[in-house]
Amino acid sequence: SSPCRTSSCSKKPASPTIPTLKVEGSWPCYGIPQSLVVDNGLEFLGTDLEAISFDLGFAITQCPARQPRFKGTVERFLKTVNHNFAHQLPGASFARFHLRGDHDPQGHAILTLGEFTHVLEKWIIDIYAQRIHKGIGTTPAARWSEGIVAYEPTLPADLRLLQSRIGQSTSRKLRRDGFELKGVRYNGSQLGTILRHYGEGVEVRVVFDPEDLGEVQIWGPSDVEPIPVQAMDLE
Repeated sequence: SSPCRTSSCSKKPASPTIPTLKVEGSWPCYGIPQSLVVDNGLEFLGTDLEAISFDLGFAITQCPARQPRFKGTVERFLKTVNHNFAHQLPGASFARFHLRGDHDPQGHAILTLGEFTHVLEKWIIDIYAQRIHKGIGTTPAARWSEGIVAYEPTLPADLRLLQSRIGQSTSRKLRRDGFELKGVRYNGSQLGTILRHYGEGVEVRVVFDPEDLGEVQIWGPSDVEPIPVQAMDLE
């Protein structure tokens, strides 16, 4: 059997920030989707997601605007998250104003982002995934285990390949002194091949992680694989 059918493909657990809250189970779900169904949110309409889908080989299906019946499964899950998880937390902000009463969301907001991530992971793995789901007649964890026997998801060749494909995407014109992104200058000897072949001013594709600008990935006009380029001043 594939090693990915064991815990080796489980997600990396969140940092335990609450000592008394232990996550008992594992989160075994993984893999590149065959199709990603999205709504018309701005984060789904740009070139970033299209570039990722092209690089990793999955389709994007866009739901019609203002017709929630096309994504009922997702809407129902979000309702479950809100009712059974989010609204139980200190600092919860209710969708309908009259439900708040004299509750002060900001005044009760006492969780750090790390603590919230830890609590959310606990709820997904040990509560939601282990409860009987009326729509499928079993638990989500059991359904995943059944499904992976019939169809094993695929993975990129390695983690670095995945990291080089996921991020925000833009383009820059390449000069002898490199290029600038978010106020950071990038250059390296590996850019010489692109400059010699296409000349100064050639447009390159840049993929970057906005939370870590130490290194970006670039593609020349005919490149199949990206070239990593470090910031000139890593500080």
